[in-house]
Amino acid sequence: MNFLRPVLSALLVALALIAPEAATAGQKDIQVLQSYVGSWEGRGTFGTDAEAESIKCRLTVTSAESATVQFNGICALAGGSVNIRGSLGYFETKNRYEATMTSNAAFGGTAIGRRSGSGIDFTMQPTDPDSGANYSVKAGLSLRDDAIVVKASITDSKSGYTSQADVPMKKKS
Repeated sequence: MNFLRPVLSALLVALALIAPEAATAGQKDIQVLQSYVGSWEGRGTFGTDAEAESIKCRLTVTSAESATVQFNGICALAGGSVNIRGSLGYFETKNRYEATMTSNAAFGGTAIGRRSGSGIDFTMQPTDPDSGANYSVKAGLSLRDDAIVVKASITDSKSGYTSQADVPMKKKS
């Protein structure tokens, strides 16, 4: 199932950040990121409206540099799993949040985060359809009070077939 690895990776694209610079963020920005430190898990769906299957994700977020948190995670559904790692951070010099990730599925990316109320929304832009990639991926992550929600849309460049993923995660006690 060649479609599985990029799909699972896309689910987690907004969860990882490689902190290329140390920055001193405002206290509120640091507190927002630090509030996500802990163990998270959730179940959601992957597929189309006509044919969806269950997907399960686990994520561990740890404190890193003053304005960043790191994470390791895994998502699994029938036929496979994807491991991811990275960081989420706030860069005062750029006045923004950033997320990047790497995975065991040869998929990674960078997402820009924006404050929205008490949370942060990260959105990774779709892959350029002219790049020759097999899949076009658009992924997003929302950090909301007591939840992390991962959403993704993956389109096969050749067939045009599109699958959606939606995985809400809650902090484990």
